Amino acid sequence: MDKEEDDYYVGRTQWDSPEVDPEVLVKKTKKLEKGHFYDVDIIDALPYELIAQPSLQ
Repeated sequence: MDKEEDDYYVGRTQWDSPEVDPEVLVKKTKKLEKGHFYDVDIIDALPYELIAQPSLQ
């Protein structure tokens, strides 16, 4: 995770770089910490962003 917004966390996939590649917006269904890696499930896709939720595993 790169940062926390009001309604979601903002991260990126393993191969994406900040400020250049699309973001992954992760719904706030549980507490995630900036600077950590998490498994998420992609649930929707927008033109420049992926919408995800934390994996249940």
